Order: sequence, then C-alpha cells, then structure tokens
Amino acid sequence: MKRPSIELDIFEWPLAHERIRHPYNCPISPPSKFGFLDEFARSRALPFIAAANAENLHQAQICLENNAADALIIRRYEVQCELIKTKCVAILAFMPTENALVLTFRAINGVVQAMLDPLNMMANSLKDFEPVGGKVISSFYDMFFDLWKEGLDADLRHELCEEHTNAEIWIFGHSLGGSLAALAAAWVAKSGMTTVEQIRFISFGQPRTGNLEFARHFDSLLPHKYRVVHSEDIIPRLPPKLLLNDEHSLFHHRYEVWYNNDMTTGSAYELCESADGIQCSGTLEPALKSPLPFGQQQTDPLGSYMAHLSYYNVSLIAWHRSGCASKGHLKIRPKNLPGIPD
Repeated sequence: MKRPSIELDIFEWPLAHERIRHPYNCPISPPSKFGFLDEFARSRALPFIAAANAENLHQAQICLENNAADALIIRRYEVQCELIKTKCVAILAFMPTENALVLTFRAINGVVQAMLDPLNMMANSLKDFEPVGGKVISSFYDMFFDLWKEGLDADLRHELCEEHTNAEIWIFGHSLGGSLAALAAAWVAKSGMTTVEQIRFISFGQPRTGNLEFARHFDSLLPHKYRVVHSEDIIPRLPPKLLLNDEHSLFHHRYEVWYNNDMTTGSAYELCESADGIQCSGTLEPALKSPLPFGQQQTDPLGSYMAHLSYYNVSLIAWHRSGCASKGHLKIRPKNLPGIPD
C-alpha cells in the first residue's frame, strides 16, 4: 500500500495491520471503583444530552422533568460559534437526590451540518490546551472558551466551591458536544474546583479531540471517563488518525464503550481497554476510503448517519420535541444528506 508522504492525503486510510501500534494502546482496565454502568449512561447521560439539544430553556427543563424529576436547570449558556455558523449551547443543572451538578454540551444544531462539520475539523490547526497539557483542535478550543467566558466558569466555581461543595459533577455531550465536554472535564479536574473522584465524564459519538499528549493528560486526570460509540457511527472516526507520529496526529483518550447493535435496553456492549487502537469501532475504520460526502466505497452511508443520530434507541435530534416523554428508535429519515439520494 502507498505510504503517506509530506503531501499526505488524509482520506487514504492505512490497513489495520499497517497502522502504528502505539504503546499507549496497550490494554489498561478502568478502575473497578469507576466502572462503566449502562444504566447510568441510559438513564442519566441520555436525557441530559437530549435536553441540551432543546431549542430553549423551557423545553430543556420539561425534558429533564420527564426523566429526572428533581433536576433543575441553573442556567442555559448560548454563544454564536462562527466556524460552524450556529449556536453553541451548554446547560448546567443540579439534581438534589443525586447531589450532582450536571454540565452538558449540545451537539451541532442540524442534521446535515452535524455530518459536514468534520470537514472543518480536519482542516483546523491545533492549539495548546494549558494548563491541562497537549494540543486540541483549534475550533473546539475556541468554542469551549466562548462558552466558558459566557459565565459558565464563574457559575461552576460558585456551585462547586460555595453552594454544593460535596456534590459530584457529571459532564456529558454528544458529537461536537462530546469534545467540548472532554475539554470541560479536563479543565475542571486540573483546576481543583473539586476532587477528580467526583467527576464523571460520558460522551456519545465524540470525534477525536486532541493529540496523543492531550489524551495522556486527560486519562491521567480522570478516573471515570467513557466514550460511548453506537455501531458504525462515523463521527468518532474523524478527524482521521494519521500514520504520522508527531504532535499533530490526533488520538482518542480512553475508554471506548462500543454498542454494535441498536442499543435497546439489555443490549450488549464491548469496553475497549486500548485508547485508540484497532479494537471496538476501530475495526470499522479501514473501510473508510473516501471523504464526506461518501462515495461508492462507503457501503452504508445512511447507516453511519443514523448511528450517529440515534443513541440508546432514541433520536437525539428529535426526542426533546416530545418533552423526552416517550422513547423510540430513530424513524426520521434526514433530507438532503450528501451522497444519499432522497
């Protein structure tokens, strides 16, 4: 197979046996005290992620009341994100019965945009993410700090350091929101606002967010961290992990939880003990041979889109419209998807 040159075609994927087997991918089990719980992801992360996708504060609150009755949204944060030409949104809530603050970041608003945004990510540079360490995608960095400076930092410090000093902090996000959640989790852990044992991080369909150094720092900071991936969801495989083993090569942090099914209640999942290797959803990565929009070499582009938009048998782009009151598998067929005829 052709090896990458300086003019590397980032859409030319190496075969599995040719890819770099980095020592950081050596299997490491998560701490038993901070193991993954399907029920926590399904009953806690899912409704909060859906609420973050809501169109306004009232709709988000109704979504939570139908799934976590005592959850109260403290504030909804909204800023214009120039790169993606839409709003970046986060919600901060408190659950008294769980004694937990919950910070959740919204995915990109819009089906087509959610799929095309990786093109912007791939073209982006990286920025140093201090004081955490490592480099992260520039657009993610900018979006995160736009929200952080909107009052999120001050509110979180007030809630954790004054109002709820013994509370856990749960940090969730889907898609791009998963990357912003990862930056937030690492930032909170490094800041000393609370102990790292009080932080629970879960993302759905999170793209690669930073380089290997960032992944190392993230993993060393947080004992409870899980990236949930649904079947052939394409977004966690973007931007591509290149053969070039330098500071600009992107790398996932631990731990991937892969559901290679419809994610209905009781569905099996695989916990991957490597960080960004060829296990779990990584077994699908070599099948991608062309950029978005997908060409004929992508066997099931609609399936990849649907897998990204549906987690735990719920439409993440539609569930909030019903107040998150009834669950059902994604039945909406998006219109005008690139490479997919209507």
